[in-house]
Amino acid sequence: MNKKITHLGAFAAAIALTGGLCAGSASAAVAAPVGGTAVAAHSVDAAYSFSASDPQAQFHKAVHLLEPYVKRQADGTFTVNAPKSVVSAIPANVNQTIMTSMGKVNSLIKSGELTSTSNKNVYVSGHKAAYKIQSGNDFSTHWWGVELDLDSETTNKVEGLMNAGAGGAALAALLASEGIITSPGAIPTGVASAIMWMGAGVVQACSNSKGVSVYMTWAGTPWCSGY
Repeated sequence: MNKKITHLGAFAAAIALTGGLCAGSASAAVAAPVGGTAVAAHSVDAAYSFSASDPQAQFHKAVHLLEPYVKRQADGTFTVNAPKSVVSAIPANVNQTIMTSMGKVNSLIKSGELTSTSNKNVYVSGHKAAYKIQSGNDFSTHWWGVELDLDSETTNKVEGLMNAGAGGAALAALLASEGIITSPGAIPTGVASAIMWMGAGVVQACSNSKGVSVYMTWAGTPWCSGY
């Protein structure tokens, strides 16, 4: 996730939460708690200062800071026990976004829709070997959300689908045909539809000569950057 984030006014609220990704999800996920007691002195890297004018970059920086303190539990769910010095360095709304997303992924893990791994990735249950890096393309699922990296050729194909008004099923089928995933069912429920919601104009504005990267939390709106 160490890519330069494209500044898009249309996505200034990209980390504001929307409905859950599962079909039929009616209630918001309960946020997982952050440990309130400092477990050790920790100096926050000055390079990870936050700017209120760049919410996408805020999210990426916050994930970087919290990553060492995310633990996978015996039941496959995740918890965060970051020291106060780390939590206080993250804007409250960004921290809440991440915690709500973690609450959502934990709910999906408990329901059996998703399964987590020891390296803190997750996958659709029954599709463990579903994701492959293929010619610069990559689809990955993490404790914080989803990342889709597309090269320029595949980005153009996705934009074509968007311009044609295609839905999430068409995107899942395209990713499967490109060898990025093993089958359309490997994409978690709602993720492909949420990505298609962005529209070709936004994806085109995000993309550079190499392609585009699309991100989304487990309970939020997608946003994008140049690959």
